[in-house]
Amino acid sequence: TLLTIITLLYLTSPPGRTTATNTLTPYYQTFSSTPIGQRLLYQTGPRPSPVALTRAILPTDPLGKLLVSLLIDGIGSSSYILPGIGEAFDLFWAPTQTILLMALYDDDMPTLKYISFVEELLPFTDVVPSGMLGWGMVYGPLVR
Repeated sequence: TLLTIITLLYLTSPPGRTTATNTLTPYYQTFSSTPIGQRLLYQTGPRPSPVALTRAILPTDPLGKLLVSLLIDGIGSSSYILPGIGEAFDLFWAPTQTILLMALYDDDMPTLKYISFVEELLPFTDVVPSGMLGWGMVYGPLVR
């Protein structure tokens, strides 16, 4: 929490705002030039779904998907750090994880969204690595 406070204080200062602007401008320009970004920012059509927005942001290469899958599983498993509170965190994390996994693997493995959602909601099942399961099913044969 101290790091978060220091970061927020820095970002509210003039040098912090300059740094944030210089860092985020290329990402904003890239996103706003995509069809999803156009629909979201300028209302040029129906609003994009959370999965479509997530797809526009997440990587499409196998290594990028592997890193995101590891991060998803790490966050999901970290709920064991605080007993009791962790299971309450899973109520928030279950739909978030499901949207992320739908954006990554729904075209190749449509049942993964159901597995991951149930796995996060049921107590003591966070040890199932849903993200790695999806990555392994899609890219496992290519790695051999």
